[in-house]
Amino acid sequence: TVARQTLVLQAAYRISPKREYRETSLDALGYLFGRNPFGRSFVTGLGVNPPQHPHDRRSAADQIAEPWPGYLVGGPNPRATDWHDEQDDFRTNEIAINWNGSLIYALAGFLENVSR
Repeated sequence: TVARQTLVLQAAYRISPKREYRETSLDALGYLFGRNPFGRSFVTGLGVNPPQHPHDRRSAADQIAEPWPGYLVGGPNPRATDWHDEQDDFRTNEIAINWNGSLIYALAGFLENVSR
């Protein structure tokens, strides 16, 4: 996934601080937040046209129209030509710890360098 690739690029940058690792990682984050062929973010409540109907029990059960903010949905698979923001679509719209953990690691890598 894009989030996992971003994690790998951040880890590579920590080992060997090459500019292309940082730039590619930043581009990948841009993809997750809406700079992609779909023209939309894959993170709830953030970025361009974010998901409104993730496959997530917490968001569906809280009686609030908007989903919990900050969750990365799976997004389209590599061969997908389209992606639908539908709660029942667990394959591309599910909230999963592996995707969200990768996103947090990637974002933290940028924050760490800002604070130095």
